[in-house]
Amino acid sequence: MIRALFFTIALLGPLLATPCSARSAQDPQRQTPPGPRSGLHFVEPRHQFGPVVGLRHLYHSFHFRNPSGIPVTIQEVKISCSCTMSGLAVEGAGVALPTTVPAGASGFLRLRASTEGIESLKPVVITVKSDRGEDQLVLILEGVAELRFEPRSVDFGQIPLGGEGLLTMRVESHDGSPLQLLDWGRPKPGAPAPSRAEGQSLEDYELELERHDRREQLGLREKPSELSLEVRAVSLGVLDVDLRYRPTGKPGDRSQLIRLLFDGERALRVGVSARVEGEVFLAPAPEAFFGGFVVGTPQTWEIVLVDRDPRTPAKLTKVSIESAQFAHLSTEVVALPPQGVERRTRIAIRVDEKLPLGKLEGKLVVETDHPSFRKLETHFSAIAHGEKRRGK
Repeated sequence: MIRALFFTIALLGPLLATPCSARSAQDPQRQTPPGPRSGLHFVEPRHQFGPVVGLRHLYHSFHFRNPSGIPVTIQEVKISCSCTMSGLAVEGAGVALPTTVPAGASGFLRLRASTEGIESLKPVVITVKSDRGEDQLVLILEGVAELRFEPRSVDFGQIPLGGEGLLTMRVESHDGSPLQLLDWGRPKPGAPAPSRAEGQSLEDYELELERHDRREQLGLREKPSELSLEVRAVSLGVLDVDLRYRPTGKPGDRSQLIRLLFDGERALRVGVSARVEGEVFLAPAPEAFFGGFVVGTPQTWEIVLVDRDPRTPAKLTKVSIESAQFAHLSTEVVALPPQGVERRTRIAIRVDEKLPLGKLEGKLVVETDHPSFRKLETHFSAIAHGEKRRGK
């Protein structure tokens, strides 16, 4: 199955330097083009890269020089590789397209690829168009998926504001080796490529670009506030990743890209999308303050759950209290008469125990069978004080 491949081409030129003939391929017949149609001579127009595994960062440079006695203007660089590429960025690295390569000057076209989840690849064809004609470069890749994961992208579908979407993605190492998630988040925005220092050789500049690209590929921004993630080990080399999406803000279409970093420099890009509806169909108040009360006097606190969903009425499956301060609390669930399209449920919390003085806090957790509202929470608090003494 063909997977996504992300490329960046850096065009370095005009760079006056000695051609890197040491990088030539061993087979001179395969490396010699029928003629420099673009006016540029590429040292190795066809390169057998070999197996590509996971995100073992792929870097390759096609070195060239202008052997003609007149300048050559590179007008366009394109990549055509069937369905194996989902995007292309052309970066100048100090040189913008179009650019002119003086007679006798050297440079290179640099390929950077993030081969995330690739299982099979067709040869990558790079077309260099100049004012003299076109040349085609070929990079042959053999795909091996170091990490396999399904689904390839996560679509939560329609989620109401205040609701929740939950999907599970399975990640497997291709050879059954242990797999550990180290970090995740949104990819860091790309920083400009470093420009070539005066007197810096082509080889040193290429190494500097490679270090820059590695930092860019592994960089992460902050984690999305609406998205949370839990990992469960299924077996050796197999993880289930639970993605939980709780939309806030305004309704509309949402999409974002996240990256998961695993041990061994393995990584995945996952697209996350959802359609957020405008009305909160089912929700209690997120917070409730019940004021002050005298310790030892029985209390009944009420929280009302409102259901406005006309299509899927919710049924409460479990009601519980989470608190380190309350040892014993009882709850009572009562269905109230409907008000128009609204269905209301009253949840009474009864306090009969003797409690310590001061602020008391807890959390009411309501579980339902509604597909978008599996779990609802209300944080509640109250202040317990002793009985007031009369006059002094």
